[in-house]
Amino acid sequence: MVTEAMILPEGWVMTTVAKIGAVRLGRQRSPDQHTGQFATKYVRAANITANGIDVTDVLEMDFSPAERRVFQFQVGDILLAEAAGSPKQVGRAAIWQGEIPDGCFQNTVIRVRPHAVVPEFALLVFRRMAEVVPLGKWPRGVADGSSS
Repeated sequence: MVTEAMILPEGWVMTTVAKIGAVRLGRQRSPDQHTGQFATKYVRAANITANGIDVTDVLEMDFSPAERRVFQFQVGDILLAEAAGSPKQVGRAAIWQGEIPDGCFQNTVIRVRPHAVVPEFALLVFRRMAEVVPLGKWPRGVADGSSS
């Protein structure tokens, strides 16, 4: 577990995810949101791999223009698999490189949009955390940014 008593390199500080970036859970998928009117390709946890984002099996669902503004990716966003087919896959992290134009994400993915650290550093930290402590065992609020 990460504690304040840990020795950090000089100049480093202990912080929360919410203080280094904007955290958002993706949109719920449901049949009534699949009319085809605003069909949009979206990323789910299964698309997040150890090698990045796998876009060979991307699905579509409707995201209205307003929803697209909320759930659309920007290059540099960090994606975390919140739920997947295997507990070992939970917490997997990847960086968005613009793989799908106008791509969005569903609620099995957590998006972190870093603003206080470079995305590549955030990616390394999340990957290391997933190796050491599975996402479900992270201190309460780490992934959602609610801890202080």
